[in-house]
Amino acid sequence: MAQTTFGRMFGVALLILSCSTGGAMQGDGGASNGDGTGGAEGNTACGSVAPCEGNVLGTWQVSQSCLTLTEDLSSACSGASATVEFTFGGTMTFASDQTYSAARTGSTTTHYHYPAACVPASYTCSQYGQIVKAVGSYASVDCTADSGGLCNCDAVTNSSATNEIGSYVISGSTLTISLSGMTSSSPYCVQGNTMYLMQAVGDGGAQTSGSIVLVR
Repeated sequence: MAQTTFGRMFGVALLILSCSTGGAMQGDGGASNGDGTGGAEGNTACGSVAPCEGNVLGTWQVSQSCLTLTEDLSSACSGASATVEFTFGGTMTFASDQTYSAARTGSTTTHYHYPAACVPASYTCSQYGQIVKAVGSYASVDCTADSGGLCNCDAVTNSSATNEIGSYVISGSTLTISLSGMTSSSPYCVQGNTMYLMQAVGDGGAQTSGSIVLVR
């Protein structure tokens, strides 16, 4: 049983996947679409740019959030998978003394896909969703079976708010943020007053894609 919690998130606005995996029934975390201080829009078209370096100094507000994580959950149940959509809002500040601070909000919606064999025989797909909700401590879980036999669940968590203080280092087009002993790096690009933070490929079988767009 696994669930996704917000522990790895916004840290490097990229690792803004500041979420660590925990779990809901053979799955990886989940949460809801939340907007935040910055009015971020979940999973909208953030555009695609190549890493390009640039001046990060100043306070940046999240404009768009388009981070997605996909994970093969076959190790828990053959054929199971999950897609997590992250939504972020708030601000990030990079000072000239290389200190970093952030006031961010975040939430997620996790889409689980379970083959029929993963659902206990005594449960319907809808009933299984209530188990997922209880185990994962989700705000809501809605599960329906499709014609192909998959039990598809949308698991939503409430938005959370966090204040962070740490430091940052830039090397070329890579931005590294250190928070509470955790260091995370991500490609970035500043174009005028717009910054793109790009998510790197995850570990443990999880793959992440997308970016976060900030403006100052």
